[in-house]
Amino acid sequence: MKIKLLLFILIGLATIGYLSSVTILKDSPQKSVNPKSNTPTQAKVTPTPTPTPLQFNFDSSTDLKKELELINPQIQSDDFKPLEEIIDSLR
Repeated sequence: MKIKLLLFILIGLATIGYLSSVTILKDSPQKSVNPKSNTPTQAKVTPTPTPTPLQFNFDSSTDLKKELELINPQIQSDDFKPLEEIIDSLR
């Protein structure tokens, strides 16, 4: 019985102490980390670069294999499966 009463009093005192410290901190003026600089500074935003799309002007006389080799010589037409082969592999 005495232990419960003592525990109740200790919890009450701890709660009162906590609430009073929160009130003190809430009412105290905020100190800045850098006392020389009181004005808030905004970080400069760097613009993100936007890629410009490549412009291709193809007509009926354009050799597509030659154009493909100019763009990326590592890509070969043999690297691509024909559409029929892809459909057959999905069945």
